[in-house]
Amino acid sequence: MFNTSRRSLSIADNINKSSRAKYIFLGIWLVLGLLQSYFTELFHDESYWWVHSKFLAWGYFDHPPMIAIMVKIGYLFFQNELGVRLMMVILSVATLFLVEKMTSGKDLALFIAIAISISLVHVGNFMAVPDIPLLFFSTLFLFIYRDYLRSDGIRNTILLSLAIVFVLYSKYHGILLIFFTLLSNLALLKKRSFWIVALLSTALFIPHLYWQYANDFVTIRFHLLDRSREAYSLLLTADYIGGQLLLTGPVIGFLLLYAAFFQKPEDKFERALKFVTIGIFSFFLVSTLKGHVEANWTAVAFIPMIILAHKFISRRMNFRKWIFYLTPLSLVLIFTLRFFLAYDFLPENRKFKTQFHKWDDWALDIKDHANGAFVIFGNSYEDASKYWFYTGEQAYCLNNIMYPGNQYDIWNFEEGIQGKRVMYMHNWKSSNYDSFQTVHDKTIYYWIVDDFRSYNRVYIEMENRLRLPADTTISIPITLSNNFSYPIYFNENPDIKTYLSFHFFKNKKRVEYGRIYPELNGTPLIDSLEMNVMVNTPENPGKYVLRIGITAGRFPAGRNSIFKTVTIY
Repeated sequence: MFNTSRRSLSIADNINKSSRAKYIFLGIWLVLGLLQSYFTELFHDESYWWVHSKFLAWGYFDHPPMIAIMVKIGYLFFQNELGVRLMMVILSVATLFLVEKMTSGKDLALFIAIAISISLVHVGNFMAVPDIPLLFFSTLFLFIYRDYLRSDGIRNTILLSLAIVFVLYSKYHGILLIFFTLLSNLALLKKRSFWIVALLSTALFIPHLYWQYANDFVTIRFHLLDRSREAYSLLLTADYIGGQLLLTGPVIGFLLLYAAFFQKPEDKFERALKFVTIGIFSFFLVSTLKGHVEANWTAVAFIPMIILAHKFISRRMNFRKWIFYLTPLSLVLIFTLRFFLAYDFLPENRKFKTQFHKWDDWALDIKDHANGAFVIFGNSYEDASKYWFYTGEQAYCLNNIMYPGNQYDIWNFEEGIQGKRVMYMHNWKSSNYDSFQTVHDKTIYYWIVDDFRSYNRVYIEMENRLRLPADTTISIPITLSNNFSYPIYFNENPDIKTYLSFHFFKNKKRVEYGRIYPELNGTPLIDSLEMNVMVNTPENPGKYVLRIGITAGRFPAGRNSIFKTVTIY
């Protein structure tokens, strides 16, 4: 251990003395990202963003458009995994370049040791997810903001406005970066240039705001309404804390968080870094009281954390030594995982299903069983997107009443497959359906439908803030709206019985549901239709959410309405 430690410190000294070390490091980082991108199969969400890139728009179901734009650019050069990830690799190198400059170019070796010991930095080296453009443009924002504090002339005012817009077009979480930066320096409100920044960035964000308006603010509905909440558990908070330590680690995470939190700001810029770091980590810690928080949601906080931690550690030799002592261990763990993502080296009797292995074989296996039928996946945008990427044949995700929804609900694919022969795959076990084993040793259950019919593009509206008596059958008014481009007659296929059903949920669990009569077969829907339906209310008073869906044959009830809050008294 002693010899390894001395060797690490000796390497660090040589790095700091070299005038080319920074560019050698960035060059290695670029090559590493390109190799990883080429040899690693797509993560589920990456294939989803690839599908997004085929249909560029100013907005999407739950994310702004930047990730789709970046994937589109890279895929123009390489039509494979490398193309999907190409811009992520470039942005990761550019991000490290800018972050290092914000450490004032002091102690390059320490910066490299910190960067390559952080799990999120390695993920950002190749993975095509919205956090990577967000990290780059957040870094660019901080870099420009530092100059803006010195001079708020027209150049920095325009550049800061553009940086803010690109942050917001990357991921909505970027608003926290802007908010906590402003909170750290409320004197900005007195600056004329600040209001120019606010007006210009808002104006440039109008195309996305208009997209939200044109799509009934689907993103707001999804995050605030359609995502049913879960009851609080200490495990939610523990899971969040553990996830942050893993992303900042896996070995030195605690040291970096400690250093960043206890570094005292020495100017307005460092004060902003401190506010953003503590503010974002705290915001999402509190958010665990309302439900699950994904570990990567704090990604924006990692840039200021690295800068603050670097300054704190560089002034404390004992801390600095421990970083160099632990870096080799971090690298062994992280690079073992990175190699595993590219190549499954586990013995056959120890292999397990991952998002990175054998999905090309999985897709071709399903294609063979489909035998020319159009492939539909129930409640799985991941499987639909992976199948599309690895076979080159379009697939569809049909979401049902149990699912909050995704971008497939906005794309008008459903209309084009009505009446077609389809292979529908679902995620529940049943002896009534055909099945086969995939390369992942998972049984897929499916059935073939010769004349497919579905009605997810029929939207159902209910009153807001319903108050209903407990344990009774009661009539409520609803409106059916036809969003197909042609009139709907619910008896196009007489073998498929079509009816409405109600579904009450509490804490993400369905507690009451039932069929609504009469059946819809024969009911014409030209534009809209108002009707009263009878629902059975839950036995126990309290807050619930209600959905009404359309069931066609043996397909599950569709995602026809949003979750509506209901008070049962």
